[in-house]
Amino acid sequence: MNYIIFERQLQKAYAESRCKFTYEECSSIFEEYFKSYKKYTGKDHPPLRTSKLVEILNIVDYNGLFDAECYPILIQSYFSTYFPNSDRNICHFFSGRVREMRFFELLL
Repeated sequence: MNYIIFERQLQKAYAESRCKFTYEECSSIFEEYFKSYKKYTGKDHPPLRTSKLVEILNIVDYNGLFDAECYPILIQSYFSTYFPNSDRNICHFFSGRVREMRFFELLL
């Protein structure tokens, strides 16, 4: 992944989104995810469309349940959880109740 291009794309998506986190917090979340993805899969995360980034940014706070500081541990938990047939794309991480389930597992 070309991170220079990604940062420009993220800036554009952030401006179009209704994200409640700061740009810096969002950038940090993506950086943490992509670093973990590379460690887990051995390859760079595939590029994302700007429209997909906007979708992710619009739900990153999960209706106020999460703050930016939650994400490093959520990401770590995600990559420690068995998901059959998952390529570990960030789109899966942000889909459905995946993050919510990691959050509640961490509370137990």
